[in-house]
Amino acid sequence: MPHTKSLIVAVILLLASMHTGAQGLSGKVIDAQSGKPVAFAHVTDSLGRLVAVCDLDGNFSLESKHKSLSFSSIGYEKQTVGLSGTAAPVQVLLLPKVEELAEVEVKAGENPAWRIVRNARANLRQNAPQSLQSYRLRRYDRLVIGADSNIRLPDERLENHLRTHDLLVMEILVEEIFTADGGKKSSVIATKVSGLRDPVFVFLMDQLHATDFYGEQIMIGGQLYASPLAAGSLSQYSFLLEESLAVSETDSLFSIRFEPRPGSRFSGLRGRISILSPDWAIKSVVARPAAGSGSMDAEVLQLYEKQDDQAWFPVTLNTRLWLRIPTATGMATLAGEGLSRISGIQINQPAEAGKQRGVRLEVDKDAWGRSEEWLYAYRPDSLDLRLQRTYRYMDSLGAVVGLDRWLGIAEALSSGSLRLGGFDFPFNKLLKFNETEGYRPGLAFRTNERYSSTFSLMMYGAYATRIRKPLWQIEASVHSRKTPNAWLAVSFHDTHRAREAGLSDEQTGVFNPYTFRQYFYSAINNIQGYKAGFSFPLGETTSLQPWFARETIEQLNPAFLNPGNSGLVTTIALGIRLAPGEQWMRTDRGLRRLNPPNPLLMTELQRIHYQYNGSDILIAHQLRIAAEYLWKHPFSGQTAVKLESGLSDRKLPDLLMFELPGSYNKYLLYAPLSFGSITPGSIQSEGFAALYLTHNMLPLRAKNKKFRPQPAIVQHIAMLIKPTNSIGDNQNTNLFSQPIAESGLIINNLIRSPGGNLGTGIFYHWGSYAASRAANRLLIKIALTFNTMGS
Repeated sequence: MPHTKSLIVAVILLLASMHTGAQGLSGKVIDAQSGKPVAFAHVTDSLGRLVAVCDLDGNFSLESKHKSLSFSSIGYEKQTVGLSGTAAPVQVLLLPKVEELAEVEVKAGENPAWRIVRNARANLRQNAPQSLQSYRLRRYDRLVIGADSNIRLPDERLENHLRTHDLLVMEILVEEIFTADGGKKSSVIATKVSGLRDPVFVFLMDQLHATDFYGEQIMIGGQLYASPLAAGSLSQYSFLLEESLAVSETDSLFSIRFEPRPGSRFSGLRGRISILSPDWAIKSVVARPAAGSGSMDAEVLQLYEKQDDQAWFPVTLNTRLWLRIPTATGMATLAGEGLSRISGIQINQPAEAGKQRGVRLEVDKDAWGRSEEWLYAYRPDSLDLRLQRTYRYMDSLGAVVGLDRWLGIAEALSSGSLRLGGFDFPFNKLLKFNETEGYRPGLAFRTNERYSSTFSLMMYGAYATRIRKPLWQIEASVHSRKTPNAWLAVSFHDTHRAREAGLSDEQTGVFNPYTFRQYFYSAINNIQGYKAGFSFPLGETTSLQPWFARETIEQLNPAFLNPGNSGLVTTIALGIRLAPGEQWMRTDRGLRRLNPPNPLLMTELQRIHYQYNGSDILIAHQLRIAAEYLWKHPFSGQTAVKLESGLSDRKLPDLLMFELPGSYNKYLLYAPLSFGSITPGSIQSEGFAALYLTHNMLPLRAKNKKFRPQPAIVQHIAMLIKPTNSIGDNQNTNLFSQPIAESGLIINNLIRSPGGNLGTGIFYHWGSYAASRAANRLLIKIALTFNTMGS
């Protein structure tokens, strides 16, 4: 028996020693000054070969023992540590080194980092997960927002509370499916927000992991920045190859530091990127804005891994945010810590059937009700006591004061409405002004999703002071909770509408320069009757929109036209809306559009039955087309283009003609997508084709400068079509005659503020309808922009 016990003990000791040997070595790399972990530090053996890369928290582990290891990271002094055969976790301290990139940069033609960056860019598409036919994965996201440890607040109790609690904790668990033909779709299967249940936070959390370096631009802290691997980055960024490590006989890891070239004017980043050959794939990235905004700063740390030897996934992401806000005792700093982890990656597996086309993000009906035990199984780590205390406190506070209700009110205010329960009261309906109506005070309300997730009712009443006439409108609609762009609407109205040229645009918001032209209308129709239509989706991006209207239309106070035109107009129309890139979120409260479509194409064919003089009848057909596209380039600004055209098959009365949108009058406000040098109501035709082009260049000075004027070039041109000289005749002549054009230069951001910017510009009118004297063709404009949602 003693021998048996001795044998058992010996076996146990042998297994224990084998297990210890298999464990090898683990440890953590820490900044010697700040005490914070050094993410993505490189661990090399005595031969200079890479044996490990630290994770986001500075941790590393090795399966084999080494007598000594070297630890290095960009911006730190290299450190070699003798291990003496120990298997205990080690702690390595790295000393930061101060070195400006410009001081050590070599000439462009000799810079070895350029070749590596070129190779990485050439292989971006094939390394990206989107190069696969399909994949599935599960993603856990967490965002914690709290106060800086040194915060000083007027209220001592609040200050003490923030030392032991955070302000907000959010978690979501997402199942993501990608197919080459259907794009990426995400399903939120679990979510938890301290004190809240509003779906808007689900969208914010989904955006947390939207940062990857496969695209031309990268979103950090809600702002877009030019990627160091974007097209043209070699001429805009400075690159320095800091470290080159052998990983195997064929693989090498290159660490490159980058930052915008001195005096750069674009929104750039600074940091370090590690690229692994022979795939020339991104292995890790640490980046932050090169020039902070003053009120906010951010940093992202991302780690990539290759899956099934096919594509590189951004499996780990940490996001750090710092928001500085003024208080009575000075500036206080709020800190945000975002954490994202990807797991369960499956490549080229059969995609899940039945996913709704057009819906990018879907929140499962049971997502808000998952138990703590259910979430615990999927968290990459457990919640510490501080986060647990925050959840308990905020959940109880949310139940007492109704945080969801206050969040809904704040969201409605940001989009231009006052929310009272299930009703929203838009501010832009309270008061309007134009040349024809004078002042038009009014009041409107629209039901929101709290009233009904499928039914909407809008009622509006107003009074036009100059013509002393009351106006009203009632509109009801029913929309699908599951299918985007599926709705049915009917309107009864006695109101006014400007006779603009093409299809109505989709710009919204109270403070929106696109709506400034409404202040300048001088030719308006009074419209009484009803209109009904519906939208039927065809595929993911296209919808069919037929509608019918029967209205009495009368021309009001025309400044340049023959007065008194009126008649009964019956219109049957068929429209098609093509909106690539439009994405939606679906929750138990219905659908919410996540982003405006880009590009947007709309076309409409109308059959018009016009009865005038009691019995005379005119039947005409009109074709309208509008296309919009916004093109952004990180190194040259952005270009907005709108093409618009309309054509009638015969001569029409004035009240049915197309009218080019204009915004010239004594107020001189600049309204995009309209002719700033012509008066509204002065140019009308039976047909037209117009191009509106605006290119916003990069600011004239670097981003760290307080004064950053930003030029914009504007070019508008239109061609009119005049078929005949008599109403009802369908003999088309003089197609595309009488060109109208204007060129402008606007300097934005001359005066900057947190709420918006003020600029000015000059326009020159040339072509038809231009003044005889060149001096009279020049026009000064004031340009306003607003930093609000919807503007």
